[in-house]
Parts: sequence; C-alpha cells; structure tokens
Amino acid sequence: TQFHSIGPYVLANSYFFQSYHNALLTNAIVQLREQLKVIVAMGDFFDHAKYGVAHTTWSVEQGIPYLKKRADKLLSWDHKNTPVFIVGNGPSLDGLISTIKEYQRSAIVISCGTALQTLHRHGIKPDFHAEIEANRSTFDWAVRIGDLDYLKQITLISCNGIHPDTCQLYKDVYLALKEGESSTSAVTELSPEHSFAVLNKSYPTVTNFAVDFITSAGFEQIYLFGVDMGFVDQTHHHSKFSGYYKDGEQLYNYAENNNTQLIIPGNFRPWVNTKYEFKVSKSVLEQAFGASNCEVYNLNDGAKIMGAEALTPENLLIIAQPGQASSTLSYFKQHCSSGRVCHSVKSKSSTRKNPRVE
Repeated sequence: TQFHSIGPYVLANSYFFQSYHNALLTNAIVQLREQLKVIVAMGDFFDHAKYGVAHTTWSVEQGIPYLKKRADKLLSWDHKNTPVFIVGNGPSLDGLISTIKEYQRSAIVISCGTALQTLHRHGIKPDFHAEIEANRSTFDWAVRIGDLDYLKQITLISCNGIHPDTCQLYKDVYLALKEGESSTSAVTELSPEHSFAVLNKSYPTVTNFAVDFITSAGFEQIYLFGVDMGFVDQTHHHSKFSGYYKDGEQLYNYAENNNTQLIIPGNFRPWVNTKYEFKVSKSVLEQAFGASNCEVYNLNDGAKIMGAEALTPENLLIIAQPGQASSTLSYFKQHCSSGRVCHSVKSKSSTRKNPRVE
C-alpha cells in the first residue's frame, strides 16, 4: 500500500529491523524482501507512463473493446464451464504439445507471450494470444515467427498500453484495464463512472494477466500448460521450440543471467528451482485462484501452485459439448467487452488526434 501511494523509487533504500524473533514474522519479512526486489525491477518510470497513456489514448480513439465490469454475470453456466487452456512457455510445454493438439477443439486455447512461437512450430493456432508489455518488443517477438497470415487468424488480449503496432498484427483485439498503470489512472480519474473491469492480479508475467483476465471474465475450468514457474533442469528453462533456443541449445546461459538458485515445492516432485520473478508470479497466481470460484488443474512438472490441482496428462479428461468452445468464444466477444467509452474520456482524449506512440 505504501509503495502504491508514494512510488517504488524509495524501496531501493528500504531497511528491515526485526525487534524480536518470531518465526512467522521472519518468514514474512523474507518474502517481502523478495517481492520488493521484483517491484523495484518492475517499477513504473516516466517513459513507460508516457507511452502507456499515449497507447491507451490510441486504443480509446480506435474503439477497441475493453473487458466489462462484472462480465461474469453475462455468461451462462455452460459458458463458464467451457475448458480454458492457458499455455505458458515453460519447459513442460514440450511434453504437453500432443495433449493440447488432442483437445484443442474442445477448449479455448490462450497462448502467453513467447509460447506463441512454440505453438506455431507445432501447427497449433490458439484462440487468444496474450501480451502485456507496452514497448514494441511484443511486435518484434511476434513477427519473428515469420507467418503474418497465422497471426491474422488469432485474437489478441492485452492490457491498456499495448503497442499499436502489436495490435495491428492480429485479427482483432480485446483489452482490459490493469491496476497500477498510469494509463489506467488516466481513464478512471477522467471517468469515475466507467463500466470497465480493472484487473489487480495481472503482474508480473503475461501468464498472470491471462489468468486474471479469464477469471475476471467468469470462466471456471482452467488448465495450465507450460506454466511451470520453476524448472527441474536449469538448462531447460523454457520450451526448446521457442526463441530461447536454437537447435535445442540455449542461446545464452540463463542460469548465469538470472538467480535460479531458489528452491520451492514442486508439482510432481518434492522441489524445483526457480527465480524471484517466477516465485512472485506463482504467489500472485495463487491469490487469483483463491479469489475465484474456478477449478484449476496444473499439468506441469514445475512449481506447486496452491489452488491448482496436480494432474498428469494421461488423467486429463475433457468433457464438452460439440461446438461449445466456439459458441462461447462468439458470445464472449459480442457481450463481455465494450468499445464504447464514456464521453468524458472520449472528448478529452480526442484533443490529441495523433498521440505519439513508440
């Protein structure tokens, strides 16, 4: 709460003083110290805020739909129980490709970040692709696939502030306001009566955004693929079919460039390695699952995620009516997002007809 109030720049000088020994308090301080390291690294800065506001202005003027507040009230029981596959780019994804292929027509498939390249190489077209970065790296990663026709068959979901060039790569775009962004404050302050959902568990990774988006929308049956949040082998830290590898060999020493020595409980084994960002990401995922009514299944040989039941691929059983996933997608796009922004936002943003975007 304090860092949200005054900004993260003071956290680099934070000092922890524990006046007496208490095991629970000691553990809480250790966890807080780890989280603050990530917050300092992820903290907002002037250029990010500037471009985020410009990109949000562009999306408002283009009429791009935003996720509605309480969209879950608009979905039927059948809609909510349509299986959703959230696909991250963790090392377990390599062993789960055949499972995704088998059931992809019975579920809504969402790729997250660099997982898109892996799915493309295996001939899998996700229904949604999720990105969160405001800079142009999301465009650069996507075009490295080398198949613009493939991208034009996919719907992008993202938070406000996504780069306009990225948006134009995909068939269509659906956005959501992300709490903690200057661009979100601009919208909510200009129009307090807005009708949009504000996501508050969409950090630090794109997978956190995808989970927050889909649970806020009201979906209640979620399966995690490649959402490892840790690794058994420190040389196999992402899918070997993604941009982190070439011919099966990592392009750089990932362990040397990241602190991967943290040990946390595993999903199918006692312990796995992880890094600070993934540990915080796992914690936020657990908060998101705990705050929702969804059933979550973790198929990955990675970190144990509280609120997600461990499930081996051979025990996966998807029961869905023929055409359920496609009809749910169609309904969701038509009814759960809106491109109509309150007049106060529209009129004030329209004073800059060509906001600078970079």
